[in-house]
Amino acid sequence: MKLFCSRLCLWMCIALIGLVSCQEKSSVSVQQQNSASVKPVKEAKPGAAIKLASSSIVFLNANDLTSVDLLLDANATKGILHFELSATNGLEILDTKIQGDLELAPAVPVKIPVKLRAIDGRYYLNIQASIDNGDSVSSRSLAVIVQVGAEQEKNAQFKKSAGENVIPLPARETISN
Repeated sequence: MKLFCSRLCLWMCIALIGLVSCQEKSSVSVQQQNSASVKPVKEAKPGAAIKLASSSIVFLNANDLTSVDLLLDANATKGILHFELSATNGLEILDTKIQGDLELAPAVPVKIPVKLRAIDGRYYLNIQASIDNGDSVSSRSLAVIVQVGAEQEKNAQFKKSAGENVIPLPARETISN
């Protein structure tokens, strides 16, 4: 009888330990499931829904004052477009409003007239744009390449500090709209 009671106590202890360990595992798995279901889903790229509708590269003649119309396509059907223009060194923005607010109309590109002048070389016209639709404000940075004169091939030899020659390879630039 004594042996029977000790075996019964042993089996009860083993069963109790098994039940407690199962309970701990199930509460951990429920916590993991809850935290996994709360994660936000990224639906779109952040930033304003605006893109360049005109060409992303503009060709100019050296030292000529040239008028260029920048066309921005905003997917917003209502709101106000705030913009600010800036240029890299050597590119001049003349007789142009460099900051402004324009009303957005559905399916109509926004036109920003710009007058530019520069000497031979490659420059960038930067556009900081934000759309305020009343509920939220979203922003985007855009750049237009301004090529003045003919593009020049660079065949320079560069030297490393150890005196070894480095041969530059041509780079391919992809311009997307």
